[in-house]
Amino acid sequence: MTPNPRSPVDRLLTISLMLAPAVTLISSLLFAARGWDDGTAGAIQVVAGVLDMLLVMALVTHLNDRPRLAVVALGLGALGAGGWVAYGINTIETSYGNVDLVDLTGAATIIKPLGLCWPAMLVLVGATFLRSRPVPLPCGLGIVLAGALL
Repeated sequence: MTPNPRSPVDRLLTISLMLAPAVTLISSLLFAARGWDDGTAGAIQVVAGVLDMLLVMALVTHLNDRPRLAVVALGLGALGAGGWVAYGINTIETSYGNVDLVDLTGAATIIKPLGLCWPAMLVLVGATFLRSRPVPLPCGLGIVLAGALL
């Protein structure tokens, strides 16, 4: 995918680079302040997960010279964004007194590997950015650090 700075799609993807981390930070702060079973934090995390998919698409546009890596990053990012949404919905459910999916076995365990796909994608894309430098060095470092901290 080649970015076209004048297209509405590219503008949306560019905005997601700012909105997704900001909304994720808000949900994280709410979780830290109110606890892991806060429904509002979970709802905001659901929105962050949707924005994260747009963020993945924006990041992948910088991997034109590495199409196979772009496919892996896009796949991991889609699964990881789904994990963010799933954990948010799980939090909303637990805020109403329902069982936490993380504590269950069977089909409920799907959210665990999905959740791990997001930091894996960040580390992969950030390391690639550090090596090939399609973006400034601090951007690549920040992406790797974000993936490592999650």
